Amino acid sequence: MKKILIYGPSQFHGGIETYVENVLKTLKGRCVFTILQISNEDMYHSQFIKENELAEIINLGFQSGWKSKLTNINLKKFDKYLEHNKFDIIHINENSASAYWLAKIAIKHNVKVIYQSHNSKSHSVNFSKFPKFLITLLRKYQVNQLKKLKIKRIAVSDKASQFVFPNDTNVEYIWNSIDSKKFRFNKSFRLTKRRFLGIPQKSKVGLFVGRLSSQKNLFWTLNLVKKALKLGIIDYFIFLGDGPLKEKFEIELELLDENLKKRCLYLGQQDKIGSWYSVSDILLMPSIYEGLPFTLVEAQASGLRCLVSNVITKQVQYTDLLTFKELSRIPDEWLLKLNELSKSQNYDRNKYIIDLKKSLFSNESFKKNLEKLYGL
Repeated sequence: MKKILIYGPSQFHGGIETYVENVLKTLKGRCVFTILQISNEDMYHSQFIKENELAEIINLGFQSGWKSKLTNINLKKFDKYLEHNKFDIIHINENSASAYWLAKIAIKHNVKVIYQSHNSKSHSVNFSKFPKFLITLLRKYQVNQLKKLKIKRIAVSDKASQFVFPNDTNVEYIWNSIDSKKFRFNKSFRLTKRRFLGIPQKSKVGLFVGRLSSQKNLFWTLNLVKKALKLGIIDYFIFLGDGPLKEKFEIELELLDENLKKRCLYLGQQDKIGSWYSVSDILLMPSIYEGLPFTLVEAQASGLRCLVSNVITKQVQYTDLLTFKELSRIPDEWLLKLNELSKSQNYDRNKYIIDLKKSLFSNESFKKNLEKLYGL
């Protein structure tokens, strides 16, 4: 069996983490997988991956910050690791070209490199205090370094491809897949969870799912939600997710008046996300940038209407449930559209699962693409 090293998953639940876990489950028993941990914090779902023997997880003690870059300590650790551990393929999953050095070292050790771009922009906490022009120069340098390497270029969308592999026509797309059973609209879930939360069955419920980060336009969304609740456009709103802005977000929620606080619910990270699509009537995603947000693939399978920013690639759309809207500082136009969509709820939500099975996001399509990618 081929030995494959995977790089990319972090401690937070996002697109890369979902994608990698699906790769492991789809090809279990057909490849030997090892995941190279990014930081010293346990990656998302690490316990699940270990218990189900999907992959070995290793930690080389990579360091962050400028000191590690100046001393090349991470590069040296990875170089030494590959001297003693042989792999057929390294599959690098990244939001930028910043991991070019991993590809460079892997090529040195005759390991085939697959470099997959998962986003149309990248925000680094480590660089947040640096002038924007320096970050731009660094990103350009990384892209140019990656361009020189003999690698297999993969992306999750056209926008993600352009960010990491600009003007490169030799890029292939691989879209993740979802289990249709987990995301089919379920009326029983809807009734049970609404009853548990004290939400009347006829209430209009909005939903946000994603990392609590600046990329997701979190506080703009909260401002929009507050206005929508006050105007009666929606009756309740549910926020799901975790991330670096969690503490600041929770403080903002505490500042809401009591009436809004009862109807604006933050429920943290949820594993069984499918049931929450059934609970809700409309999903908001006013992201500042995205690769290909898989939340939208899942939500469409559940027959959930989605109001999303127009920076999101149209490649994610396989139903008539997505409405794209330009972002602005004042969310009035979003309120009007949200009001319009929230009134249009008289439709069969179960029928959309059929569209999923016919789409590029089906399990069958994903499996075939992976087999081709890994040469199985």
